[in-house]
Amino acid sequence: MQKQLLISVHDISPKYLKEIIVIFNALKKLNIKDKEAFVVLNWDEKFDLSKDKELLNILKENFNLNQINLHGFNHYSKNKGLMEKIIFGENHSYIGEFTNLNELNLRKIFKKSILIFKKLFGRNPELFIPPRWKSSKKIRKISFENKMLFTEDSFHMFNLIKNKKVFSFAVCYDFGDNKFLNKGSIIYNRAIISLSFLFNLPLRFSLHPNDIKNGNFNYEIKLLNSLLKKGWKPYTTKNFWREI
Repeated sequence: MQKQLLISVHDISPKYLKEIIVIFNALKKLNIKDKEAFVVLNWDEKFDLSKDKELLNILKENFNLNQINLHGFNHYSKNKGLMEKIIFGENHSYIGEFTNLNELNLRKIFKKSILIFKKLFGRNPELFIPPRWKSSKKIRKISFENKMLFTEDSFHMFNLIKNKKVFSFAVCYDFGDNKFLNKGSIIYNRAIISLSFLFNLPLRFSLHPNDIKNGNFNYEIKLLNSLLKKGWKPYTTKNFWREI
């Protein structure tokens, strides 16, 4: 059976324009057609994607419109978590934008985000991945109500239309400012890639702008190239679900 590889770029925001250009160019060199982009519409309410024509043009040059989807409105929660501050560092201590919101506020932020997304890309987002994959039944319910077809958490891909889920590891090399976890992610991801191969599981391979800052980017691009040469086939989420 074909080894399935879902490649995605997260945290697309004017905050990371230079890093995003580096990531897009690397993917272009690998000639990867089936990939997905996840936008943050107004990072920390300081970086408004709708006002950055350069990034929007670059995004549309590198991805088909149906490959662009939603990652969040501002990516941040207003409530900083003490443990997250200790683990990930001050600048990454409140990443879970949707984590502690009640149902009313979740609905508000989804409604606002989807309206902006439609104005930018002319379509409803079909796939939503919450920051750091912090999902819940409540988030999935409201995603479905807002006409999302698919979503994810740390260990699953969800088809909201068919009410199905598939176990899948998410490869991630971004652990904020924690040098130990950023380096340790190389060992962890080797293990989950091996397990995915052994048990024929779909593998989600995510790239983040912070990978460039933390020194993991060159390694993960070489690894991605190696996976492609070993027969892993890139899929978009929609194409993946069409085949199972």
